[in-house]
Amino acid sequence: MASTKEEESLSKALQQTELSSPPSTATTVLRARPEFLPASISRSFVILGVETDAWVQIFADRIMVGVTQMDRKVGNWCLCQAEQSEVNHKSIDYSINTVLGDRKDAMIGVYARRITELVIERQLIPGSNYMAVFLGISLKDKGTDREMFQQVVNVLVDLIAEALKL
Repeated sequence: MASTKEEESLSKALQQTELSSPPSTATTVLRARPEFLPASISRSFVILGVETDAWVQIFADRIMVGVTQMDRKVGNWCLCQAEQSEVNHKSIDYSINTVLGDRKDAMIGVYARRITELVIERQLIPGSNYMAVFLGISLKDKGTDREMFQQVVNVLVDLIAEALKL
């Protein structure tokens, strides 16, 4: 059980947040301020005859995007970071890391890098010299079909553009 000093300290820390106490209970409800919530979009598509679920969340420091054709399950997570080169300011350095999943599957990184490249090329986030895209992905046949690759990437980049407008 918390001591009185701990309760007072917590009470002072929470004074800057929006709290309300419902009249029927003694518990306090913390409500997130809408301007601090990430913009989120999720959609379902049929791409080349395959049911595909996709989603995007835009955070202040990264874009989280996902796509699955495996009954809403995601097996691989990849982080692609892009930064203006310190040596040549006209080029971009990419760092790609599979965070969770099949580290031997190179297609995961190909998807993440291409999505990041298109976000930069289309200038969806102007004025930034750093970008991080966190991709969750599970595709049938590992997404190796060229047409599947192009359509999935285009769907995800379009969702990112839509989420950035929210």
